[in-house]
Amino acid sequence: MLRKSTMIVLTILTLVLFSKQGRAASVTSHARFINASPTKVDAGYVEIKWEADKVITEQEDDVEFVVEQSESEQFLTIKTIYNGPDKSTFISGLPNGEYFYRVRLGNESPSTWSDPLVVRVKHYSHRFALSLFGLGFISFAGIVGVIWYGNKTQEERGV
Repeated sequence: MLRKSTMIVLTILTLVLFSKQGRAASVTSHARFINASPTKVDAGYVEIKWEADKVITEQEDDVEFVVEQSESEQFLTIKTIYNGPDKSTFISGLPNGEYFYRVRLGNESPSTWSDPLVVRVKHYSHRFALSLFGLGFISFAGIVGVIWYGNKTQEERGV
């Protein structure tokens, strides 16, 4: 009986030692976005975040992700914007339009693509921006006027 249990223990140790660098094999499903979709952006930049549904491994740093961007929902033309272990990225410089993002695990055996994340970019209008600039100028001119008037009044009183 002792011999049989010793053989079982030795078999298990051998399997563990000769598995991928002594680690348990990763069990993964697929990646998904954490951001709510659709995301509306008015400044041309967005941070997108994702995660793996299930990752069972001793080192989660081994998990790599691939994120792609497209201007069509069918991903006819794609641009890979990220490939690596991080779980978020910052995208800036987006002109007005609708952008679609998808993510998947990118290790030796890639997973299926996630559901797309839709980002709609609509910058503030030039009219609105110029209106804010005008209000700022009026405030600035008012403050300079009050300072100038206060200084002039004190000079006339000899203070």
